[in-house]
Amino acid sequence: MEALQEFVDNFTYLGVFAVLLLGSLGVPIPEEMPIIAAAVLTHEGIVRWWLALPVCLLGVLSGDMVLYWVGRHSGEQVLNWRLVRLVLSPAREQWLNAAYRRHALKTVVTARHVMGLRAAAFLTAGASHRKRSPLSSDPKTLLRVRAGSAMIGAQ
Repeated sequence: MEALQEFVDNFTYLGVFAVLLLGSLGVPIPEEMPIIAAAVLTHEGIVRWWLALPVCLLGVLSGDMVLYWVGRHSGEQVLNWRLVRLVLSPAREQWLNAAYRRHALKTVVTARHVMGLRAAAFLTAGASHRKRSPLSSDPKTLLRVRAGSAMIGAQ
């Protein structure tokens, strides 16, 4: 954790973005750490809040979008990688596909907050060739997911 904190401190905006992107891609890094670091850096006057906020949002959401895109364009190839199959077994893939068919928004909101499920969920959404990313289908959906994140984080 100290190494991550030092990285964020030294690279400010890029560091916050990179750590959030890695966490979104499945690396077991808590998203709260770089977000809190950005808040502290803002409080200390090192970064500007109006730049840090969009950097944090882009860092969190870009990993989800990358996973969706990779699944959409290279789904079958990527799903056969051994590393991917450790996280996304065929049974879990079938379960996620069924969950998307029944409750797409609920699946996205839940997957974003369960470590180990998030990367698998967005990769599966892309690989199953959904018309659009469930997260970016419309601005209202994006706001609902972020509001759900805020409510869960506040508890």
